[in-house]
Amino acid sequence: MSSRPGEKLIGIQFGRAVAAILVVLYHGGRMLPQYLGKIDFAKYFTFGNAGVDFFFVLSGFIIYYIHRSDIDNPDRLSHYSFRRLTRVYPIYWVVSLLGVAIFAAKGDWADLAPLHVIASFLLIPEAQPPVVGVAWTLCHEMMFYAVFATLIYSRPVGISVVGIWALFVALGIFVPQSQTFLHFLEDPYHIEFALGALAAYLARSYPVRIAPILAGLGIVAFLVVGLKFNDLSIEHKFIGRLMYGLSSTLIIYGLAVWETRGNVGYPRWASYMGAASYSIYLIHTFLLGWMGKVVARIIVPGSAPDLLYFLVAAGAVVGGCAMYQFVERPLQALVRNKTSFSFLEAARSRL
Repeated sequence: MSSRPGEKLIGIQFGRAVAAILVVLYHGGRMLPQYLGKIDFAKYFTFGNAGVDFFFVLSGFIIYYIHRSDIDNPDRLSHYSFRRLTRVYPIYWVVSLLGVAIFAAKGDWADLAPLHVIASFLLIPEAQPPVVGVAWTLCHEMMFYAVFATLIYSRPVGISVVGIWALFVALGIFVPQSQTFLHFLEDPYHIEFALGALAAYLARSYPVRIAPILAGLGIVAFLVVGLKFNDLSIEHKFIGRLMYGLSSTLIIYGLAVWETRGNVGYPRWASYMGAASYSIYLIHTFLLGWMGKVVARIIVPGSAPDLLYFLVAAGAVVGGCAMYQFVERPLQALVRNKTSFSFLEAARSRL
């Protein structure tokens, strides 16, 4: 059964799932050869790390699309903050505890230095990757949320903060900084949040009839960049973020307008996969490693490695869906219940 067209922008949700699966295939191609032998087909997904570019553009789109009316309305700040924090942290902390347990079981105490663990749990940027390696993207995400919060608090203050942030990013292209926080602040990935917000603005203000064509062009451009120019995107980070960012912007704008005009519908499983994408993203490297080791003990290395590569990647996706169904959804329902929100509102009213 299909959902009603344009109801929840399910096409955008499903795009998030596709991006998560690309990241799974990318990491599978890097992690699994030690267990399965040479994987020839993995070369077609060496650009899967660009799923992160799509995530960042999509995040900019969603936040502006949903919260545009909250800008310059400080009464909405507590609601916005509560929704963002409960979206990111609860399941992330669960996976982080798993990561801590794994490091402790290995006796890898260097990665469990107290200050590092605290910074990882709070998503404070460091030179060292977080306990959950893929969570480096969440550090950027939280900074974007914080910057958008200043726009909700006050449009003039927010515009000033965005301007200063943009200046740092621009200067970083020509004069990169070595200090950890400044290096983080100037990262070209941040351009993609702005591109996503632009896509949301255009989708609401200037929907065009050729949106499906633009989405198709964006998909083709994304694949061309990935298959032909991915090395360039790695060597020249700013150029890479522009190429992947602009193609992702076309995809997201086109899909959003196409769906809101009521011209396309999606099956329910597409929405489900999009909702599960965060759990898939957080847990997939653990699952790839565990399943790779299991398969290596059962199958002789080098036996149908391409097939096993896809099977293990599919298993990681299924495992992520299971975590969403049995951990993330109940946990988010718990922390977002009316009691929790009422408590937050009461606390805000006493300030």
